[in-house]
Amino acid sequence: MMIAQSCRSLDEHIDNQEGHHQPYLLASGTCKQAISTYYIVIDKKLIPCQGTTSLAAVDKLFKVHFVFSVSYNAALNNMYKFLQTTVYGVDATKESPKVKELRAKFMNRS
Repeated sequence: MMIAQSCRSLDEHIDNQEGHHQPYLLASGTCKQAISTYYIVIDKKLIPCQGTTSLAAVDKLFKVHFVFSVSYNAALNNMYKFLQTTVYGVDATKESPKVKELRAKFMNRS
């Protein structure tokens, strides 16, 4: 997640981003503790998140990957697969052994 301070232009931030091919979250606010708006950035376009919490923003980001059929960032692949299989219950056939293990531990906690 990137954080842009309110005094900085969001367009300026996006224009300066190179190498981001997967969607990502952009949080806007005066500081990390005072985030006022979340956006999803994809192909240098801003999609505003209607929700005002980080949880709602992550939910939208995950769904954007599915709607636009975008592959997960390699560094975050296991996290997304965990969300996909455990939280959203979508296609558990392609999960890695690590994700299976984490999901099993998570589901066995009572």
